[in-house]
Amino acid sequence: MPTRTRPLLAFVLVPLLALAGAGLSGCGVPPPLNPPGPAPTANPTPVGVNVDAPDHSVAVRNLLLPEPPANGYPAGGSAPVAVEVWNNTPKPISLTAATVAGTSPAILVSTGETPAATASTTFEVIIPPDANVTLSQQAGRFLLIRCVPVTLAAGTAVPMTFTFNNGVTLSAQVPVGLVVSTPAPTPSASKAC
Repeated sequence: MPTRTRPLLAFVLVPLLALAGAGLSGCGVPPPLNPPGPAPTANPTPVGVNVDAPDHSVAVRNLLLPEPPANGYPAGGSAPVAVEVWNNTPKPISLTAATVAGTSPAILVSTGETPAATASTTFEVIIPPDANVTLSQQAGRFLLIRCVPVTLAAGTAVPMTFTFNNGVTLSAQVPVGLVVSTPAPTPSASKAC
């Protein structure tokens, strides 16, 4: 009978001791504090400025002029504006106008469209109740500053005003590119446009 017990003990005890040893080998080793996350993307999502109406009825989010060419957006040229317009009410509201420093109106255009020289500076972007509308070149409709008052280089900001049909007007220093460091120069009496 003793010969039968030894193989049974060896068959049961050896794996149990191996498992116990493996379990103890990890004792005292804390788990990693921060598991690795997703790899950073090569092109970060542009983030602009956010402005809310005092009554919170409307807001603009991620407002910016996309990264300009190496020499900036030239005075007298045009520049696209990217923005999310938000309606926080139970009724539709419209964005009806946008201006730069009170002098240069923006127009609403579709991606790929060549705006007419007589394009209207008033428009109607209807924002559904409790929703938002994205205006950007990627979204297919965007605001275009027709006549940039001064050269706008990356890292500067330009003052803009947005008018809604509920009587709210929002003003913001809009960053040019992804980083805002200094405001754009104030346009002089002699305008580029």
